[in-house]
Amino acid sequence: MHRFGTRIIATRTANADTSCLSCFPSPRVVPLLLVCALTLYGLQASAAAQALGPITMVRETVGQMFQAVTNRSISSEERQSRMLDAISNHFDFSDTPRSLLGYHWRELNSDERQQLMPALNAFLTSAYARVIKHYVGEGLQILDETSDGHGYSTVRTSFQPGDGDAPVRVDYHLRQESGDWKIYDVAVDNVSISAKYRTELERAMSAGGFDGLIRDIQSRTTMTTSLAR
Repeated sequence: MHRFGTRIIATRTANADTSCLSCFPSPRVVPLLLVCALTLYGLQASAAAQALGPITMVRETVGQMFQAVTNRSISSEERQSRMLDAISNHFDFSDTPRSLLGYHWRELNSDERQQLMPALNAFLTSAYARVIKHYVGEGLQILDETSDGHGYSTVRTSFQPGDGDAPVRVDYHLRQESGDWKIYDVAVDNVSISAKYRTELERAMSAGGFDGLIRDIQSRTTMTTSLAR
């Protein structure tokens, strides 16, 4: 009985040791675990950086604009193209037509809306480039970022003109879509750039209908694009 009992105890001890060893990963699994851990760390770091998204977006926008404006080694047409690219890459005007046209937007059918969107986007891109190019460079100071509710944020900046005039307040309004922050409006001394055109575009729509609105937008695009150089 004693020997039998000893064999049982030895067997249980051996099983316990084997079970304990199974708690440790095999050498082949360790590299995979390290990769998973590093990937998780990278995702967490990316998520942490996401909190700085709005400020980073504004910095990139004004940085690209400044490089385009001050690069005298390229033609004026190339400078203009780079300024427009800076706006196109960092702005989202998808909701702007609704706010600009008001009740007129509801009067448009789907075909008219599809025709309007690229025309209005081209105009807004040139209009914003024309304004923002004056508020980039050494005189720019990013003040802070404030949340405007879930998925919305405002980055406040101040620009000090070189002629000694009073600083100009430039606020960038951003919206988060699918994890990406995009600028949808800019206000200079509390005046929205897009809002400046609301009354004029509504008047063009009321006077000439949809065709008149398109002609007015195309004319404005030509003018603001030439002024943006």
